[in-house]
Amino acid sequence: MRQYKCLSVLCILSVVLLYTSVCDVWAKAPETAKIVFTSIRNGNREVYIMGANGHNKTNLTEHSADDIQPTWSPTGERILFVSNREGKHDLYLMKPDGSDIKRVFEEKSHRVAPVWSPDGKRIAYVHNGLQRTLNIATKDGKNVEVLTTVDDLLYVNLAWSPDGTQIAYDNIVRTSRTHVVNLRTRTVEPLLPELHFVILNVEWSPDGKQLAFAGMACVENQACRLKGFDDLTVYVVNTDGTGLKQVVVKEDFGADYPVWSPQGNALLYQRKVKVILGNFEETQLFRHIFGRDKPKQLTGISRNFYADWFDPAYVLPVSLQPQLLTMQWGEIKRK
Repeated sequence: MRQYKCLSVLCILSVVLLYTSVCDVWAKAPETAKIVFTSIRNGNREVYIMGANGHNKTNLTEHSADDIQPTWSPTGERILFVSNREGKHDLYLMKPDGSDIKRVFEEKSHRVAPVWSPDGKRIAYVHNGLQRTLNIATKDGKNVEVLTTVDDLLYVNLAWSPDGTQIAYDNIVRTSRTHVVNLRTRTVEPLLPELHFVILNVEWSPDGKQLAFAGMACVENQACRLKGFDDLTVYVVNTDGTGLKQVVVKEDFGADYPVWSPQGNALLYQRKVKVILGNFEETQLFRHIFGRDKPKQLTGISRNFYADWFDPAYVLPVSLQPQLLTMQWGEIKRK
């Protein structure tokens, strides 16, 4: 009888601990829309967080190291970012308040450009080893798989399609165009080859029906080559290549690195702004809501870049999407 009582107590404690653990994870996700980004406003590159309107900017990393390229986990409970705090630029995880910073991989190496899979179970990144390669791994840094080689380390941008079947990466040096790895077949193809455009920094819309990218139209009968980043601006196109629209008006400086709002009704992007008194340029973050005439500048001090957007109201799909039913959150929503 005493054994049964002990077992009952252990079962109850296990349930309580499990419940507490789950609640603790959810409690640490932001309760309102937040943007993480990199800024040099304190003298070195740090990861900051702010509201979707640009208010309440807070330094999360507060470290003398180089902390860059933050990206939200799908549920908002962790931020994946790059830091050289242990020598090499590598991948780290932290909570949204900047606490509990841990390196993802047990073995140190040079890894950059992280992105989450839509179900939050895996990450993709660029590894600078004997070759520069696009890799995927589980979020605990295990089960590493090499997908393809890449020709650039500094400017590569990765994007994982919402249905989980493709990863896009920039191929600046050779073709000035984003390429896509099909995770089912492991084949690599240029993205939207029918468009005579430089296409870089691609991001899928949350519903997977559109793409935002930084690009420029090419001169007819000439090869598409990137002349300079100031020639780029932001476009949106349907995934089948139709409905091409220029989102950001081309001014003195280019615009690049577009990021969709979780709702799919706005884009973040970065561009240089002329500082009149100092006669130099600084990179700032802007928000463009579709249907409004003027973008809103969200940052104004020093250089700011590598933004990513999270909104707890859009963690789960609003309606069932068949292509997501094999994923974790699709299964939860179906139940």
